[in-house]
Amino acid sequence: MDKYYLYVVNNKKAILLSSSNSKKELREKALEKIGNKIGKYDGLYLYRVKLMKVPKKEIAAESNSKIKVIGGPLVAIIEKILINVGEDKTKLKSIDGKTNRVYFSEKYLKKHNKKVPIETVNQMILDWVHKKFNQGLFAVNVIE
Repeated sequence: MDKYYLYVVNNKKAILLSSSNSKKELREKALEKIGNKIGKYDGLYLYRVKLMKVPKKEIAAESNSKIKVIGGPLVAIIEKILINVGEDKTKLKSIDGKTNRVYFSEKYLKKHNKKVPIETVNQMILDWVHKKFNQGLFAVNVIE
């Protein structure tokens, strides 16, 4: 099952606005939490993280490939979201054309009982925003 997180990030920390199993609910919870202060966020960015299992078909297909692009059985997909406050509606629009992925290794998952602690997600998104991960075309970022 997929899990979504929505963050606002400043220079020193990542602040979790909401988390949910559905994108729609994630958006509604975040906007509810921001409340009347939404105008202050106009033009700023949020970061959506989607945690999901890598399909076994993809893992099997890659085992025959010379170029490795899958770093583990669990992946976090990170999207940069622009907040656009209109007169009648607030839009959250993904502006990333590329897919940003961070994998969790089998070793990491065994160490943490097949779960990803929220502290790890918080630190991962902060590191991503401050470009501590390789964001190149064939980069395979793995948390071990």
